[in-house]
Amino acid sequence: MHKEEIRQNNNNPLAPVVSKLISIIVLLVVFMVGLVILLVVFVPTPSHKEEKKIETPVPDEFGNFTESAKLAALTPMDTLNYWKAPDEATLDQDQNKD
Repeated sequence: MHKEEIRQNNNNPLAPVVSKLISIIVLLVVFMVGLVILLVVFVPTPSHKEEKKIETPVPDEFGNFTESAKLAALTPMDTLNYWKAPDEATLDQDQNKD
């Protein structure tokens, strides 16, 4: 009698639905694996692109765009010797103190 009960339990109406869902899940997993393989094979690897440097013309002190103005623009600026305010004690002796 035990075998007859098992056969009756196998006649579950949800068994075909579960079987279809399992086959759909397997199909989706195979599809996803195929997509990953296609991406790995056909997508190019990123390459380091060198940035294009845009050279802008630089005028010299007279407003002329010359090679000497270009060279002057490329020389490093003096960042150590900034203007310093004069000492207050020496201002009384200066002609332009006003």
